[in-house]
Amino acid sequence: MGDASQAGAGGEERFSPDWLKNRLGELLRNSPAADLERNLKAVLNQGAQQMGLVTREEFEVRVELVERLAARVAALEAELAALRK
Repeated sequence: MGDASQAGAGGEERFSPDWLKNRLGELLRNSPAADLERNLKAVLNQGAQQMGLVTREEFEVRVELVERLAARVAALEAELAALRK
């Protein structure tokens, strides 16, 4: 198999987990799988937008806003109750 199967300093580095991860990533980027992945992501994103789905970050921002508004409503209700007494 040539120099890829050689033992020693060079051969050991060639089969390290990092080398394998990088090599597989390179192979996937240069294969039809990369195109398929990009197309699938695009279709899923478009579908999520059509369904009105939001990102986790946007969801958390909205949750925080609702919590602040609920606290403000509770404070105003307490003020109103105090004024009625």
